[in-house]
Amino acid sequence: IMACLDDRGRLFVGDAVGVNWNKAQLEANPPNRILMLEDSDGDGTFDEDGDTRLVRASVGLEGAEALFGATSPSLSGDCQWLAYATDEAFSADDSNDLTDVYVQEVSDAGLPTDPGTAPAPILVSGTVDPINYPAGGGGFLPRLSETGRYVAFASTGNALVGGADAAYGGTFRHDRDTDADGVFDEADATTNELASA
Repeated sequence: IMACLDDRGRLFVGDAVGVNWNKAQLEANPPNRILMLEDSDGDGTFDEDGDTRLVRASVGLEGAEALFGATSPSLSGDCQWLAYATDEAFSADDSNDLTDVYVQEVSDAGLPTDPGTAPAPILVSGTVDPINYPAGGGGFLPRLSETGRYVAFASTGNALVGGADAAYGGTFRHDRDTDADGVFDEADATTNELASA
């Protein structure tokens, strides 16, 4: 279990039960998740009847839940972005069958209670060369910067950066706004760079 508390008093908890269920069992009862607990009356107590809200944060496309694990929650300092690691492929670009890092927007009101309306997760640790390295990428232990622009993560994969830095593994920094226009995750305006090998 991992958890973090934001400056609004919301508690984000990532848990994984460690079961060896088959796919049908996982789909029937997803055991791994990131939850947001909120004290709606602001008195600092999460266990009052009717005063708490529990929302599954690790939901993907069309409200799909992370069946195979969602861990290591990290909130940006402005509480607008949530990063986590999951084995679930929440993006069409995630084809490596590895644990990957995703970032998801959290609105001022928190995440929607209806998973089908949750903001789409954004893949951070995908391969930069899906043709030659379809199994490249992968990441874990994400940490977000104050604004959510940068995501630091660890990886043992390859093809997370191009050129001479395309070696296996290390610590990476993902920049979600390379053109510095204040809009995150635009096509051709994100990049990974190797921070340490």
